[in-house]
Amino acid sequence: MEIKIVSEELEKHVTPALMVGIFEDQDLGKDFSNLDKKLNGVISSLKENQEDDENSFDLDLLHCFDKLHCKKLLVLNLGKKEEFNLSKLQRAVAKGIKKLRSENFKEVSVYLHQVDFDESLENKTKTVVESCISALYEFDKYKSVQKEIKKIEKINILEPKVSKEIKAIVEKAEIIANNVNYVRDLVNEPSEIVTPEYLAQETKNIVDKNKNVKLTI
Repeated sequence: MEIKIVSEELEKHVTPALMVGIFEDQDLGKDFSNLDKKLNGVISSLKENQEDDENSFDLDLLHCFDKLHCKKLLVLNLGKKEEFNLSKLQRAVAKGIKKLRSENFKEVSVYLHQVDFDESLENKTKTVVESCISALYEFDKYKSVQKEIKKIEKINILEPKVSKEIKAIVEKAEIIANNVNYVRDLVNEPSEIVTPEYLAQETKNIVDKNKNVKLTI
């Protein structure tokens, strides 16, 4: 799966599906107000129907009917701003990205690391990228009946101002999440396959790719 940073305005971004988040107790702001206006107030009306459950995030998948450059708009209602944190961001992103996969989108765009709450842009960006990759993890190697394969192949992270710092954050988060999923693969493999000898060889293969690391077994 490809993770790409895209510097483009929400209104002008062309994508099969765009995922955004709004707070129930905050104004939409300039970007979302413009989207809302083009969709005849649908986004603002969603705020009025939010379920009062801090552990659940309402989501609505809207058809844009050529009013926006995205074909579908997934709106996550994030609840109250003062109660929002990185843990809730992680859960919201996971719920949203799984919904888009279930709709069989191959490419999606995400604008959630710019959600305005009391946390650094670095931590929000890191959380969004890691949550996307982690939530899409599946281990179906040994399933006898293969279900229809639905995979997101490309995720665009929308960033108004792409900098070297943001690129480095995304790259690091992607490496961490992919390696976590690699470990999950090892854990899910049968013990007769992942033997101590197997793990030793896997470790050696990793170390061989890094000249700055020494290995003693």
